[in-house]
Amino acid sequence: MGIQMLKLHWRAARWPMLPVLVAAFGLPLMAGSAAWGATYSVDHLSASGAVAVTDGAAVFGLTFAIVAAIAGSILGISAWSWDHRQDHVYALSLPVPRWKYSALKFGGGTILVGATTALFALGATTSSLLANLPAGLRAYPGALSLHFLIATQTAFALLFALASGTMRTATIVLGCVMGLAIFGVPLLDFLGNFWSPLGDFDLVRFAYATLVENDGPLSIFAGNWMLFDV
Repeated sequence: MGIQMLKLHWRAARWPMLPVLVAAFGLPLMAGSAAWGATYSVDHLSASGAVAVTDGAAVFGLTFAIVAAIAGSILGISAWSWDHRQDHVYALSLPVPRWKYSALKFGGGTILVGATTALFALGATTSSLLANLPAGLRAYPGALSLHFLIATQTAFALLFALASGTMRTATIVLGCVMGLAIFGVPLLDFLGNFWSPLGDFDLVRFAYATLVENDGPLSIFAGNWMLFDV
């Protein structure tokens, strides 16, 4: 049964995931392209070469986190797409407990997360092997791939839990989040005209500190995403 559910999950996610899989493999290659065939001074660290490599790795590091978030979100939402189409009638008619059915779905999604990470790791490893790094720099394809795996699994788990309910619930929650992100700051500025503490409240900083900093639930998406570093 788990194999059939995995096939259904992949069938629902394959087209949205196709460009994500291409990015997961290609972006690490692009991140290391600046170091392919590069030459440096043998007797000392080439500062300009090292800066060029690390700058490129830092820029592409931002895209790695975005790809991980998108991949996990697509897999989390698509896990329940077939159930929503049939109003969960098929799932309720199966002779298995609801918790086991959900666990099988989650396990299948985790396998797809692992496959996505494997493709990312292949690109990162290939890029590292082709790179000619200056003295003092090292490649970290293993640590970066582990970071990518945990970030993708985090996004998958969050969206999987959100999508497990009705589409109405998911729409309301996502709508509230998007509405707060778009209109939260202007609304606080407007209300600050009537009560000054609201105008002084930094919503963006508060959200970032709560969710990302201080080991927040989304802190895995921050940190070091560089393929090449000291």
